[in-house]
Amino acid sequence: MKKTSIIGALSAGIITLCSMDAMAVPARPGLFTVMQPDGTEISVRLVGDEYNHYYLSEDGYLLVNVDDTFYYGDVDTSGAVVRSEFMARDASLRTAAEASFLKSVDMTRVFPALEKRAVKARARRAASPRRAAPMRESGEGITAGPGLFPGTSFPSIGEQRAIVILVEYTDVKFQIADPGDYFSRMLNEENFSDYGGTGSARDFFIECSGGKFKPQFDLYGPITLSHPMAYYGGNDYYGNDMRPEEMIIEACAQLDDEVDFSEYDRDGDGYIDNVFVFYAGQGEASGGSSNSVWPHSWDITKATSYPYMYDGVRLDRYACSNEWQISGLTGRPDGVGTFVHEFSHVMGLPDLYATSYSNAFTPGAWSALDYGPYNNDGCTPPLYGAFERYALGWMQPEVIDGPVTITLEKIGTNKACIIPTSQKNEFFLLENRQQEGWDKYIPGHGMLIWHVDYNESIWENNTVNNSSSHQYVDIEEADGSRTEGSRAGDAFPGTAGKTSFTDDTSPSMRTWNNTRLGLPITGIAESADGLITFDVDGGASIPGQVMVHAPENVTSSGFTLSWDKVAGAIGYKVTVVELDGDNRNDVPAWNAFDAGTAISVKVTGLKPETSYGCMVEAYNRAGTGEVSVEVCVTTLELTFAEVAPEVYDATRVTTDSFVASWEPLEGAVEYFVNVYTKVPGEPHIEVCDFTGGIAEIPDGWKTTTNSTYTMNAYSGEAVPSLRMGANGDYLQTCVYDDNVSGISLWRRGSNTTDECSISVYGLMGDDTWERVTSFPAGKSQGSGTVAFDEFPEGVRAVRIVFDRAGAGALAIDDVVIKHGGDKVAVYLPGMESLSVGNETELKVGGLEPGETYYYTVKASNGDVISQQSREVSVVMAWLSGVGSVGADSESLTVTVSGNIVKVSAPSGRVATLYDIAGHLIDRATVVSGTAEFNVPVAGFYIVDVDCCHSLKVVKK
Repeated sequence: MKKTSIIGALSAGIITLCSMDAMAVPARPGLFTVMQPDGTEISVRLVGDEYNHYYLSEDGYLLVNVDDTFYYGDVDTSGAVVRSEFMARDASLRTAAEASFLKSVDMTRVFPALEKRAVKARARRAASPRRAAPMRESGEGITAGPGLFPGTSFPSIGEQRAIVILVEYTDVKFQIADPGDYFSRMLNEENFSDYGGTGSARDFFIECSGGKFKPQFDLYGPITLSHPMAYYGGNDYYGNDMRPEEMIIEACAQLDDEVDFSEYDRDGDGYIDNVFVFYAGQGEASGGSSNSVWPHSWDITKATSYPYMYDGVRLDRYACSNEWQISGLTGRPDGVGTFVHEFSHVMGLPDLYATSYSNAFTPGAWSALDYGPYNNDGCTPPLYGAFERYALGWMQPEVIDGPVTITLEKIGTNKACIIPTSQKNEFFLLENRQQEGWDKYIPGHGMLIWHVDYNESIWENNTVNNSSSHQYVDIEEADGSRTEGSRAGDAFPGTAGKTSFTDDTSPSMRTWNNTRLGLPITGIAESADGLITFDVDGGASIPGQVMVHAPENVTSSGFTLSWDKVAGAIGYKVTVVELDGDNRNDVPAWNAFDAGTAISVKVTGLKPETSYGCMVEAYNRAGTGEVSVEVCVTTLELTFAEVAPEVYDATRVTTDSFVASWEPLEGAVEYFVNVYTKVPGEPHIEVCDFTGGIAEIPDGWKTTTNSTYTMNAYSGEAVPSLRMGANGDYLQTCVYDDNVSGISLWRRGSNTTDECSISVYGLMGDDTWERVTSFPAGKSQGSGTVAFDEFPEGVRAVRIVFDRAGAGALAIDDVVIKHGGDKVAVYLPGMESLSVGNETELKVGGLEPGETYYYTVKASNGDVISQQSREVSVVMAWLSGVGSVGADSESLTVTVSGNIVKVSAPSGRVATLYDIAGHLIDRATVVSGTAEFNVPVAGFYIVDVDCCHSLKVVKK
């Protein structure tokens, strides 16, 4: 930033997310060296952010930067910041006049003057009306907590894409030899480690979200802007960069022919979600020239009312950061820290440092939203804590509302605790921070306790921690000390060994209106392996033994088990074992079954006439109580209504008839037979609509792309949809056990040519893919659902392929596959529940050769109907496949006497009788060396015994 005012000496970053004032990264902490025009060097400290930034000498005096010359500063009687005639120099070189001037400077008057200037600057960047935001998504079973800017709509769940552009000025170029390679890797490469880094931006967000948010940063450029750096970054009177938004507008305009910006409207609100720019050179926040841009985020719509439209979506939110930073005596590319901080604003998170002059003691290096982006020289920002994760819907903290003993795992496991208050937006968050991974460079280790008090207007103005008398996302410093040198004492137990946090300790658990919560935390301890343990309200004792009642409502397959409630229990586990003499056999479904808070369960799935033992245990957070005394129960025998007739396979099967038979059922006085064929019914349907993203497509499916659309215009029934951007990208189903008969899908092309299409391939056999149909890709006027229902026989899997011709991308959604299907019974005339009295067989005739028929049997005892028997299938006779007719042998003879054909063969063999055409007539097992068939019709027959000896016989 520029100008001769002190404000001008500071930051050049203005930014706004959604509808808040502009947001920026805080000034880089620490001293750095600058050279004065006379060749002397001084150590200076940059303090503040875009709105309220200034330089201080090493010993704390105000400096004013005028044309890159630093002077000692002061305020006049009107409160305006003015420079003195004295150029700044190291303390050891100051003249008597300079020392006398500095003695006259009252810094208690200087800081309020700086704040007034900041207020005026902020007013010039006032918030514009918010856009309505779609309903926020959250992870599975997670309700997002308060903490984001009002109106935030950036999708922070699932696989998302964001655009990043590299820009350089006419007079300042990238110093990295290959900026595209460096920034692409810094944003996306797994385990990125350049300059001692801990990972890429993508790594950071995946780890913090527990895998719920997987961003892909698409990098474009470098492109050259039309003006020198000072045109965009030069400061106005208030110290703000003059034209940073033009940098973004120019970059998007230059890339309009190359980029489909509609792909970056992930929430479907008609606006590009965000454009992030890395600009060449240094940023003012880390000691760059006053003509350089201060890293920040802002809205184009606040800078101009002109609607900049690209690919049907409007440019608005943006963020930016610098390429280069000075590290020690040399320079290097900026690390991932600043990007993480600025992108956090894109997702709706506020600044947690004081954005105006204040003596508030903010989280500092503990938080990526404060000074944490500068940890490890900007390469290792600290992990998001419970506040950020809860607000983004990535974590559901465990509620503490009564006595309990807790073991708190490290924040990397995505575990934390919350103590609610009577005010829904005020609560305490407890998290375990250890100095490892992304948290390696945090100030200490142990349990941090955060006091959060969400207030929409405070968030709207991005002044969350500006007031020292009421900070809205505040660490309760365990040691009670609010100094940089005591940061390690912020955690519990920490360096001060603090082991309690109650309504009466300092700091205390009381709310901002001094309400006592009555949930004292005591016994805070940290183990050698980094686990935190503590008691709430004295801790919870293990619950007592459960008193189990005698089982009730006993049937042949189960019973009802109940027990008395146990004080302090939060759940019960039920175990049922089968008692077989001295043996005890587990019942898998009832091995420590968790009944939750219920005090009775209906035990099912057991064997009839079997003895079982039942036990119940109560549990709470402290552990599991003593197992109950075992109670025993024996299930009942099956009733007539629970059994089914035992049916035999069909016999005497001919070309047009067969005989169905069954074992008599005790107590039965009547049988009912069903005989039917089957025809195809409705096919099975499998739907892939990308709910939950690519990670949750149906089992066995796969795709070559890892990108989705989350805007309504590029989705079918609901967001998201699958994005295919390269020629040959495909979505493939699993391999089905039955044939595929049809497909339908929703599709829309994005900037596709008329030649772009979708090919549908079918898997024939084990490895042959054949193209079965194709569809046009469809543009905005031709998108929608297409279908095909004429698959050839034998297709067991489907592959949907994008044939990209020239340009564009394809959205695929709501893919429906039809395959197989349950067959529907068609009863033969008069054969549905046909009563056959007390008979145990039925001859069924009038059938078709080669067809398949089915039959089942039910029984009645005169009062109730039994269960239905198993289904028997019968294939009507064709040729038998008997290959030869042999002669008698010593081990196999056939004799005929009247209607009886007698077969002599080894016992246990199966004899089969066919007519001369090969139709199956009957089968019989050889018992005591003999099997007999009753053959009432004269003719030629074939007897086959175990398909090894066959001979022709004549019935005369």
